[in-house]
Amino acid sequence: MNHAEATARAYLRRTLGFPEKEIEEIVSLGRVALAQAVDDLQRALAGDDPVPLADAAHAVKGMLRNLGLEELAGLARQVEEQAVGGSQAGAREAVAALRRELTPFWDQATSGEASIRTMDRAAIKA
Repeated sequence: MNHAEATARAYLRRTLGFPEKEIEEIVSLGRVALAQAVDDLQRALAGDDPVPLADAAHAVKGMLRNLGLEELAGLARQVEEQAVGGSQAGAREAVAALRRELTPFWDQATSGEASIRTMDRAAIKA
């Protein structure tokens, strides 16, 4: 289990009091939702309009906070602030850091989660 997943599970168990079965489902859904949201963030970064980038970063920040991943939410907040401030380079660095930090979390995906993410990516390209 990677650091992000362990942190999320501990937060959901200790702070929010979820039972283990629900934690499993929340982490699984969170993993898929975050992967999609960070993909959206990456697409927004490719554009030149700061509003979609700030909106996508805000969504990622909320998802991370809902999982108790405050440090990573701070990176998403940086993207949001950089977008609003017009710093594409700063936003790009923060998105790269988010991807680096979240990759081990995504790599823990079950085969079902991975197939959902693959289907969603295929639908996006269609």
